[in-house]
Amino acid sequence: MLNELKCILYASYFGSDSRKGFRMAVTLARTNQARLIFMHVIEPLGQRAERLINSYMTEAQFKAQETEGIEIIREEITVRIQKFSAEELPSDYEFSHNPPECRIEQGRPVEQIIRVAKEIDADLIVMGTRTHSALSQILVGSTAHQMLFYSDRPVLVVPMEGDHNC
Repeated sequence: MLNELKCILYASYFGSDSRKGFRMAVTLARTNQARLIFMHVIEPLGQRAERLINSYMTEAQFKAQETEGIEIIREEITVRIQKFSAEELPSDYEFSHNPPECRIEQGRPVEQIIRVAKEIDADLIVMGTRTHSALSQILVGSTAHQMLFYSDRPVLVVPMEGDHNC
């Protein structure tokens, strides 16, 4: 028997071509009447960047900037979801019955996606990839590629070339 999809985690990298992945996540959520969580992970600063910032502002100033930045990202996600809804969903369909939830996490993307997927008991993780050549995945590795190896949940990887953002 196939597992029901009750909860879908869409991990967005916020690229200019990421709408295709969100479209797939929305389609699956609508079809299965599943809960949809839109997640974005903010990667940690490198040591050099952190030292540079610390030399120009106090920790309190940095925390205030960080909080403001997270709110800006949350607003951008909300705008993208609204724009997507207006442009791609039937006029009689609204997310009002089951609107996507927004999660913004900080840390290493693979670790945070896996943690949140477990926390919300996601049945499926949907994400895009910009890395298509085998050589580039061997040399660098993409978050999507790593998720295929480390996730204990199904991962649907959607190629993201040539689409609009979401």
